Amino acid sequence: MANLVESMNKAIECNNIGVDLLRAGRLDEAIETFKGAAEVMYPVSRVLQLSQAYVFRPTQPIQVDVRESEILKKARSRLSSLCQSAASSSKLGCINCFIYVDPKKIEPMVCDPASCTLESATVVYNMGLTYHLQGSAACLQKALCLFDMAFDLVSSADSYASSSEIAMAALNNAGEIHHAVGHYQLSRQYLNTLSAFILRLPNSECKKTRWERHQFLLNAMLLQEPRFAGAA
Repeated sequence: MANLVESMNKAIECNNIGVDLLRAGRLDEAIETFKGAAEVMYPVSRVLQLSQAYVFRPTQPIQVDVRESEILKKARSRLSSLCQSAASSSKLGCINCFIYVDPKKIEPMVCDPASCTLESATVVYNMGLTYHLQGSAACLQKALCLFDMAFDLVSSADSYASSSEIAMAALNNAGEIHHAVGHYQLSRQYLNTLSAFILRLPNSECKKTRWERHQFLLNAMLLQEPRFAGAA
């Protein structure tokens, strides 16, 4: 049993360990770790939804009954194994250049959250990215569902601009999947949405942010339906 901050920080730690595993190419372990993060975070999101619905903020810590300790112990064990492994180099360098492959870590919380929408979207996006990189037809379908979910979550977030990177990455990667499997019309729908989303964002003074937006817009322009049949 734990209060909201403790539960959220356990979920956040699981997410961040999952990112380390993903960057090291240990995709199966990363998926299980992200699932653990989602399992810990879900009851917190339900409590926060109820608090908002009844305009109620508790004076005592809210108790969340989940398998938090067991989940976090497994995640830390995977991280320990990763740190001890001599073969933990990243496999993310040899990837289709149109896929946005940067998983996202989350900063720990220091006080009770009013919402965990952005944190939930981050875990869902990371899970979708891991399935995307696994590459099988079944994994790509799961990735599409998770990217849609991540975009829907950040679209409902209080601070939409702060979650724009998750939104752009989810739209870009969903568009890339549809393009890769030959669903060109669906791919174009996602990429047009990506372009429109970026063009609506306020200007940024951050050089890295401007570069990322440029790369996403370039992807949206270049990922077009092939005009000619492939050579025999």
